[in-house]
Formats: sequence, structure tokens, C-alpha cells
Amino acid sequence: MGTSLTAAGQAKRALAHWLRARGTVALLCAAAASGSFGASPLVEISITALPARVTLARPDAVPPLVTRAAYEVTLKNLSTNTLNKVSFKAATTVDGAIGQVAPYFEDNSTACQLDTTVSGNRGVVCNFGQVRGSADASGSGRSVIVVFNAPSEGSRILLNWTASYSEGGNDSTGASHTDTQAGVAETLLGTPTDTEAKSYIKASGDSLFTGLTGAATPTDQWTTTVKVPKAAKAAIFESQDLSICSSSVIPTCVSTALSIPGTYTGTTSASFLIITLRRDAQTIPTGAKIRDAELFYQPGSLNEDTGVFTPSAAPSFKVKNCSELAGGVPGRFNTDGSDAAEEDRRCIKTRTEYSKSNQTPFDFRGDWEFILWAVENGRISF
Repeated sequence: MGTSLTAAGQAKRALAHWLRARGTVALLCAAAASGSFGASPLVEISITALPARVTLARPDAVPPLVTRAAYEVTLKNLSTNTLNKVSFKAATTVDGAIGQVAPYFEDNSTACQLDTTVSGNRGVVCNFGQVRGSADASGSGRSVIVVFNAPSEGSRILLNWTASYSEGGNDSTGASHTDTQAGVAETLLGTPTDTEAKSYIKASGDSLFTGLTGAATPTDQWTTTVKVPKAAKAAIFESQDLSICSSSVIPTCVSTALSIPGTYTGTTSASFLIITLRRDAQTIPTGAKIRDAELFYQPGSLNEDTGVFTPSAAPSFKVKNCSELAGGVPGRFNTDGSDAAEEDRRCIKTRTEYSKSNQTPFDFRGDWEFILWAVENGRISF
């Protein structure tokens, strides 16, 4: 057995632990072994919600809107001791709604799988095995993103987690033991239906849209749908700002700003961000022609928490048709490897002016639709 701590020593250890944990997201502790205290390793665990707020799912929408909450789990061994049997378990609960669940969907690691011991498919378990000491820069850490389907009701998802790890008999006590840490991470739920949408996109790609169905209506006069081809944290914010663009074709200027980290390059539609913008017929003046309408792009950055877009010093510019670009597709780089001009990183692929006849689906009658291909984020006004 290890040597028991005196009362003063226990108080000192408790104070040190409190000071390390206070005010931080990461939980850093020297955990107590069962019945004895040794030189237990410092293990840092951080959980980051991706994104911090998620739009509620809308299963009754056509098409249904499926949204997801993800958590990036990072475990770092800061001691020189090797850890064995390192595992991470987590399960979700939903606050603010009775009978709602947030089931496990997928992860990006071969170490994780559904935890069948948890009811409602709400649990995930990741068995990382051995984690080397801090001297091994690449072997002393583990990172994984675990993804859960969002509910259609509720105020937040709570991720209740426990991490455990064993240290061999080579510590100062000469005894093997298992240490644990536990905590709760949260994702807030709910965004304005008509102007915002937030979700984590699954690995195989998915679509995210504003509005009840993604179609523009007299009460929701413009909508945005974004198809993202790979896993990413995605957010859409819509606003009206007359200072962004001015057009004799459409006097009312509206904008859509995206926060979808990463670059999306290739030669086919499966490679790009596909952005569909729709305007309701009531916003379009009589006699206006979609071929004459201009869309503008403003470089800058979007705060995905507040929805505030901060333009860069560069001015806004008209978005080209894809037929005007080399190869008919947008690109991030030129053939010589240099950065492509902002004007070449997105383009209008198609313009559709829906008929007003009864043969057109009701929500689309007389509406305009623009489909853009893009390789990165930004704000588009039209």
C-alpha cells in the first residue's frame, strides 16, 4: 500500500486540484488511486461542442431537416508515465422536453462505437488502449469527434462523460490503480427558423437550410440551402442590409453569410459548397428578368455565435457565372499554385425563374432561384 497523506497533506492536495480546475474548460487533475495516493499522472481532458448551438431537427419538413451536435474530445497525458486501458464513455440527455433523445450517430475514430449498455442508443464508448507519456509527442494524446442527432424539441443537449485510465506499478507507490475523471458538456438548442441554421455535417456530407422547407414564401421571403460535401461545423445567417448592394432589378437587398470552415475544391458538384438562394415572387418587381439580376460577394469573417459579419478591407464584387471561369468551375488555387483571385472562388451555376402557372408547386410560383458553387465561406448579397 502507498503511504497515507496527513490531514494537512490532503488539504494541500485538494487546494491544488481546485486551483487547477477552477475557471477552465479542460479538467486537469492528479486523481486519487483507490485507497492510496501515488504520483498519478496529470491527464488533461477537454470537450468542445461543435457548434455551441444547434438548430432543432424538423422531421415534418419536406425534405426533413436533420441536424446534429458534435463534440471534439481531446485527451492529453502530461506526465512521463504511460497510461493503459484508456477509455472514454459518454451519453446524452435532453433538457427542456419530455421523451426527446439525442442518439449517437457516428465518430471519426476506429476506437469508438455505440455503447450498447446505454438505453436509447444515446451512448458512445471509445477504447484508446495505451497512451504514452509526455516525452512521446505523437503518442501522448488522443482526439476524436463524436456526433449525435439533435432532437426536434428541447433547450439543450447534455453530454455526461467519464474517462478512465490505469497506471502500472512503476509509480511512487509501487501499486497499480485506475483513475477516473467525469464531467458534463452541453450544446444549446434552437435558432430562428427563418434566418439561421446551425449543425455539424456528417462525414458523407449533408444539406442545411433556413425556412420550414428551404422554399421562399410570402412570410419567409428568402431562404438559403447549403449542401456541404464532408464533415464540418456549419452555420447560416441571413440579414437585410441596403448598404451591401444596390440594383435596379431587385431594389430590396438581402444577404446570406456562411461559416463553414475548410476548402472545397474539385471538378464536379460533389466537391464544392453548393449554395441555393431563393427569393419569393413578392420581392421581385413586375417585369424584372433573372438574367439581369446581380449577386455580390463580400470577403470577411462571420462570428458563428453572434451572427455578426465583419467585412474585410476589400470591396464587394459581382459574382461571375461559372461559364466565365476557366474550366467552368471555381478554384482556390491557380495552375501555378498561387492563390486564386476572390472573384474565381465562387460562381453562379444556374438561374431559375419559376413559372407562375398552377403546374408549378405552390411555394415556388414566380420565385427566383440561384445555385452557386463555392470553395469557401463568405457573404453573398442579392
